[in-house]
Amino acid sequence: MPTKPCFQDLENLEDIYIYITQADMPSMSATIKKIIELNPEYESPSNDLTQIILEDYGLIGKVLKTVNSIYYNRFGKEITTVTQAVMLLGFITIKELALSMALLDLSHSNNSAILKKLLAQAFISAHLAIQIAEKKNPNNNCMMEEYFLSALFYPLPRILTALYDEKCYLTLADEEIRGIQERQTKVKRFWMRIGQTIGKTWNLPSTIKTNLEFAPQAIKHRWIKDQELIPSIHICTSAIIEQDQDNISTQIKKIEQISGVEISELKTYITTAINKSLICYPTLNNIIKDVKNTFIETTDIDKINKLEDLTKDKNKEDSSKEKELNKSISLIELLTEFTDVIMNPNIALDQTILMSVEILHKGIDLKRVLFCLLTAEKNAMTVRYGIGEKVEKLRNNVIIKYPPKNDKLKKIFKNGMGQYITWNDLPEFTQIQGLENNTIFIFPITISDKTIGCFILELKHDLNQEKLNYIKTIQNLITMAMQKQQR
Repeated sequence: MPTKPCFQDLENLEDIYIYITQADMPSMSATIKKIIELNPEYESPSNDLTQIILEDYGLIGKVLKTVNSIYYNRFGKEITTVTQAVMLLGFITIKELALSMALLDLSHSNNSAILKKLLAQAFISAHLAIQIAEKKNPNNNCMMEEYFLSALFYPLPRILTALYDEKCYLTLADEEIRGIQERQTKVKRFWMRIGQTIGKTWNLPSTIKTNLEFAPQAIKHRWIKDQELIPSIHICTSAIIEQDQDNISTQIKKIEQISGVEISELKTYITTAINKSLICYPTLNNIIKDVKNTFIETTDIDKINKLEDLTKDKNKEDSSKEKELNKSISLIELLTEFTDVIMNPNIALDQTILMSVEILHKGIDLKRVLFCLLTAEKNAMTVRYGIGEKVEKLRNNVIIKYPPKNDKLKKIFKNGMGQYITWNDLPEFTQIQGLENNTIFIFPITISDKTIGCFILELKHDLNQEKLNYIKTIQNLITMAMQKQQR
């Protein structure tokens, strides 16, 4: 692994560029790539988004904690599954949250105040941009999403530089503003190259790549008609964060001229964006609270007061919410929620199955849960949904030929009853080191004496009678949901 170079004014920027783009810096996770690529106009974007989040074990808790915050939980009860969150709050909201959580991970091992300011700027700008997009065209989900993504990732070259070294970033930022032209050009070219290389390495969509700060302006994206909008939003947010009172009003006026949104509305949008960021990203609270106080001085106090309830007594509410999220959810509560979903005629079957996977995992405390469905050719069962560690590998390696030849599997599907086996008992299972002898519990899903799929549960410990009854109830409810779908 290359040694981290020590910053030497502007003399070794090439070494730093190589380190940032090729060495020990965070790479974009496969999860984030998948989420970015999801199109809200695909046939089933919500189901796809739910499944992607469920496959990233570390992301599940972060999303659920955030959606249960004061701002998002408007439903009077705790949201216990990702499936519920997507159904209640919508594809775009949960996609925004998931991407923001991933970007925020950059700051977890870095206490740099500069890095946290840049992240706060990115989040507030993104929440402001999506409101402007919604105002311009409220029915265009793609436009709203692309404004959000463009604003969120716009300062990525700066964020990566601050992540590398705070002193380096501060020096470059100062040279960008006050240096002689030659040094200004050198700094801007450095950040442009980082953006271009990271954009290619991370395979970012063109929407993001062409709207990164310092990106060449040769190509204008179809949604961002005036490429000055995203930069102007960031300049305005930066002025608020830096408490530059003289510049704030100037920049709001500029956004008004570009976007056509009146100043009074823009001030409300900015306040909403700040409040959202304050609630969604608690690790940045100190910075964002200062931002809020600064902005209050430049906007209409009556409008602020109307939004103040969102963040009133925030610390007290956060503590209360934390306790609620940490308490165990009873099996009865989960089954009640699941029954409500099944009885709702507007809920698709895929969403029902996804929720069943989640409540099995949450209610029984399992290592992994897989739902397998019979293929159209009816000659094999393949994994449709899953949750837990290494679930992506299992998805690609688990297949059950149907009808099975293995005696244990024959008995399971003939009797329609659950049974304990091991991964090695699945004849077509391609061994994954460390899993071969783990105990699993398989129970089939049968409609009119015809098996159409099964659940595979990998256990942490033996199932007691209460949990076996719970599984049987889920089995019956899923069968009911599928029968209802066929009618």
